[in-house]
Amino acid sequence: MVWTAWLLLACRAEYLGIVIPPKGTKGLSIEDLQRDVWLGQRNPHERSWYHRRMLQMDLDISKYPDHICFGPKDAARISVHYQKRMVDDVAIAAQISLAKVAHGNRKDVSFCVYESIIETSDWILGDLRGEDLAIQQNVITSKTTGNEKEDFIDLNYAQILDHITVISELLSLD
Repeated sequence: MVWTAWLLLACRAEYLGIVIPPKGTKGLSIEDLQRDVWLGQRNPHERSWYHRRMLQMDLDISKYPDHICFGPKDAARISVHYQKRMVDDVAIAAQISLAKVAHGNRKDVSFCVYESIIETSDWILGDLRGEDLAIQQNVITSKTTGNEKEDFIDLNYAQILDHITVISELLSLD
């Protein structure tokens, strides 16, 4: 019994066959990003999947007449203005990935989705389908050419994941 307790305390979890999920940006995956964009595209009027994903990260929910937030009420906010477009589904999927990074590193950040005007103090995620990331005041977007794909399958998920990594570093989430 003592030997077993000592073994459990002295050995790294990996040596015992216990898989510890990676934290921060190392925990992000293209598959998660694809799934979240697909869920948004599948039914743009139904957001219970978004609520489930955010609640998986133990984030408190706050509902308001024109928006919903997950996370501490007094924390910095990363927001999306949702208008039922592909651009918005990509931004929401990116927001979920950022929530995963923040959760893994125990950072106090709130994640909001607005259906109308966004508060000016929020960080705002825009179109992340373009190549070069751009930040103007508090709006984070990418420079688009107008030729960006509108189909879920044709998106450049590796590039979007790179943008998410840069954003998480910019906002000190990782």
